Amino acid sequence: MVDPASSVSETPAADTTVLTEDDISCTITGGVFIEPVKTNCEHRIEEIALARHLRDDKHCPFCRAIVTSAVPDVELTKKIQDQFVKVHGVINEDNKKIFDDQKQALLDDARYNSVRGAPIIPSVSATRRSDLDPDEDLRFMGIDPAVRSGISGLVSLFFDLIAPASSFSDRTRGEPAPGAPSPSTLFTQVQTSIRAYNLLLAELTADTIPSSSFYKDRSYDKIANAYIDKADTDITNLEDATRVALKISKGFSKNNLLTIISLKYVTHKNYLKAFQTTTKMHNLFFIPLTCLLISVIATFHGFLFILKGVTWPFRALITRLTS
Repeated sequence: MVDPASSVSETPAADTTVLTEDDISCTITGGVFIEPVKTNCEHRIEEIALARHLRDDKHCPFCRAIVTSAVPDVELTKKIQDQFVKVHGVINEDNKKIFDDQKQALLDDARYNSVRGAPIIPSVSATRRSDLDPDEDLRFMGIDPAVRSGISGLVSLFFDLIAPASSFSDRTRGEPAPGAPSPSTLFTQVQTSIRAYNLLLAELTADTIPSSSFYKDRSYDKIANAYIDKADTDITNLEDATRVALKISKGFSKNNLLTIISLKYVTHKNYLKAFQTTTKMHNLFFIPLTCLLISVIATFHGFLFILKGVTWPFRALITRLTS
C-alpha cells in the first residue's frame, strides 16, 4: 500500500489535512473505507459493517455510546479518492486495486447479506420496550439490573438459571448462510485478530460463529482473557472483558472469567467494581465465594495500609538517623 501521507495531491484545496493510513482504514473490516459513515459519537465506521453490528448491539463498538445517528462521511470519501486513489491528480493503480479489492471483498462477504440495502440503524423491536423500561440498556448488554442484594437478587438469579435466553441479539443469530466460512475457519480468524491486537474485530468475528458450535464460547473466552491481560496497563479493559464474558453460554466458563475479572479489579484496589462484577454471575456458589475472597483481600490491604501508617514515625526516625 502506498503511504497516503506521501500520496497527497499538491493541488491547493480548501482542506489540506493529510490523511494517514489509520484515517482511511476501518477498524472493523480491517480494510480501506469504501462507504464511511460518522456516528453521533464522532466515530467513523464502514457503513455495512456498522449496520451489521447494530443488529446485535445498539452501542458504538468503540465508546459504547448508544448509536442514534450515522450519516455518510462525504468529506472523508472525497479525501480517499483525492489523496489515496489518486496521486498528484492521477490515478495510482496500486492504490486503486487495493480500493477495488476491498470493495469487492465487502460485496462477496456473506456476513453482510442480511443488511444490504437495509437502514443502518434498525427499528427497535417492540418487545424490548426501551422507551418504557429505564433498565433496558443494562439488559441489552447482558447485565441484569435486578441482581443487587437480598431476596430480590436471589429470586432474580433463580429465574435467570431456569429461564431460556431470548435476547434481541439471539434472535438475529442463526446458522451461517450457504458458502459462509466454517466455525473452525472463523475461530482461526479470531485467533489471528487477537494476535494482531485487534480485539474488536475478533469479537465481531466470534459473533458470526453459530451458537451451536463450541468454537463460539472458546472464541469469547480467548478474547476476554486478552482484554484481562491488557488490564495490567489499562484497567478500563476489564469492562470490555466483562462484556465479552457475558456472551459465553456455558455458565461455568462465564462465572470463572467473571471471578478472574473481579480479582483483577481487586489487584487495582477497585473494590466497588469487583463487587459489581460478582453480581453478573449466574451461580449461587460463585457469588458468595468470590465476595468472601474480595472481602478478605480488601481487609488485608486495609491492614497493610494501617500498619504502614502506624510504623511511619519509626521509619522516618530511622531514615533521619542513618542519613
